[in-house]
This record gives sequence, C-alpha cells and structure tokens, in this order.
Amino acid sequence: MLDAPPEMVPLDDLGSDDHAAGVLIQRMRRGGRSYEGLQVVVAQVRDGQLSEIWFRPEDQAAFDEFFG
Repeated sequence: MLDAPPEMVPLDDLGSDDHAAGVLIQRMRRGGRSYEGLQVVVAQVRDGQLSEIWFRPEDQAAFDEFFG
C-alpha cells in the first residue's frame, strides 16, 4: 500500500481513433521509501472508451524492487 496517492506529471499525450498514450513521470512513497520514474501508458480505445490499458515503466527492475 502506498503512503499517499501517486503523483503523475504528464509530459506528452498522443492519440488516434484506436489508441491513446501518455508519457509521464510517476512519483510514489511507500513505507518511507520513494520511487520516481518515467512511465509510458498505452490504452486501446473501443466505442469511445478505454478498453485495455498497459503501463510500462522505464526501469522495470526499480519499479519491481519498490513494490517488492
């Protein structure tokens, strides 16, 4: 569980009829530890709504260690 809601700092947004994507900096605190990393979020759009969402951190090992 996080100490507080994560902070998301948007850097760029992209989109088409079928997909939406964002590049952001994600900051989180958990158990006194902190994480900051670049993240890409890609979503599939179906009937005007997000139907699937994928998150890809820049440093998967650091992200995994933060939650481990």
